[in-house]
Amino acid sequence: MVISVWDHDKMSRNDAIGKIYLGCDATGNQLRHWADMLSNPRKPVAQWHTLLSSEQVDTTLALKHTLKIPFTNKTF
Repeated sequence: MVISVWDHDKMSRNDAIGKIYLGCDATGNQLRHWADMLSNPRKPVAQWHTLLSSEQVDTTLALKHTLKIPFTNKTF
């Protein structure tokens, strides 16, 4: 899930402020937030995140889908 934050202006153009990505391919706090949401169905799970630039999020998502990074949490 990608969340985009925009500065909406009626008289001028709308500016992207930043984005975050939550999901099973996320890392760090974003991945932890995703796991918390899955562990608590139908309950609100609120956390603060630092916004990243649109370019950072878009580039990261493009690389993850291109490289097919394997899931590394396998238990042997």
